[in-house]
Amino acid sequence: MPATTFERALSRSASAGQLSNASSLDWYRTNIVRVRTTPQQIIKENRDNMTTQPLNGKMYLFEYEPKGKKTLKYYDTFPLIFKIKRIQEGFLGMNFHYLNYKQRAQLMNALYSLASDKEINEETKLLMTYKLLQNSTKFRWFKPTLKKYSISNVRSRFLEIMPEQWNAAIMLPIAKFKKAKNSKVWRDSENAI
Repeated sequence: MPATTFERALSRSASAGQLSNASSLDWYRTNIVRVRTTPQQIIKENRDNMTTQPLNGKMYLFEYEPKGKKTLKYYDTFPLIFKIKRIQEGFLGMNFHYLNYKQRAQLMNALYSLASDKEINEETKLLMTYKLLQNSTKFRWFKPTLKKYSISNVRSRFLEIMPEQWNAAIMLPIAKFKKAKNSKVWRDSENAI
């Protein structure tokens, strides 16, 4: 059986955990970008990890069509999120696609301090709250990633990204923005900090 996108990405990467410095980030991004894929392909390859009920502190990829999309400046149709909390009619999530690759790594490195386990394993989740993220400068990149998602606008089941795959997932070039290019979204996010 051919390797899945995550298996190919992981074979090119270091182990789970922090992306320690600029050179490792550059190496990581360069090698992960060589893994050609789409969000649809990733979802299709990983059907065993699909769920209808996302859990707080876990990472997910899913298809989404936002309410009021005509009035939005832009939006991501395949968010890659950490679910923060449940809200009326949906949930709050941190969508990594709103950040450039360096900022994604910086935010992910900060988030590892909230991991439920010292050693990253399949049970690991992030023990975070909105208030904690909002009140700490080390999580400053979280602000432009915070989005509300309505369950009625989710167009697929949720693919749970295993903790060992978090670094690979945030570096995959799979953002699918409508009405703007990635560079415009990333520039707006940087300006929002």
